[in-house]
Amino acid sequence: AMILNRVDADEFPDTVRDVIQQKNQFAKGYYYTDDDLKIVKEEMECRMDYEIVFFRTGDYHKFGTPAYQHGAHFFSK
Repeated sequence: AMILNRVDADEFPDTVRDVIQQKNQFAKGYYYTDDDLKIVKEEMECRMDYEIVFFRTGDYHKFGTPAYQHGAHFFSK
């Protein structure tokens, strides 16, 4: 959902690929699989979260407004 929210936001790139490959974002050197693409398609069909645009492990990011934590991942609006 966060990647799709970024695609929709004016301050981020306009495609899923460009958001994922944006400098200093996500896992460096990660190769996305068919399963990853399946998850994106599923999220597009039943999207439930339209606000989260930042996430970080270990603590909330300095950008945005803290929203919730899931395990070691911290999500912000």
